[in-house]
Amino acid sequence: SLLEHYSSSQICTALRISGSQFKQWCQVSNSAESITDFIELPNLPEVIKPNSPVKLELNLSNGDNIHIQGVVDVHFICALIGAMKS
Repeated sequence: SLLEHYSSSQICTALRISGSQFKQWCQVSNSAESITDFIELPNLPEVIKPNSPVKLELNLSNGDNIHIQGVVDVHFICALIGAMKS
């Protein structure tokens, strides 16, 4: 914590925030300490089953478009998206 090394006024000056903003951040920080770092997610079934036909349309911000229809391997789609981004 910065408060272990600096006064609250030094922190406010360095971050260019008001004392009330600092107090609010401290309150939020103290309440967040009880939150765990990891949240266990339920094991959900896959949306697309292997060898299921798909219809995929990709429109990238650079204007590139691609349309795929049929049975497609997920790894192929990931590789294709990676290639389009580069």
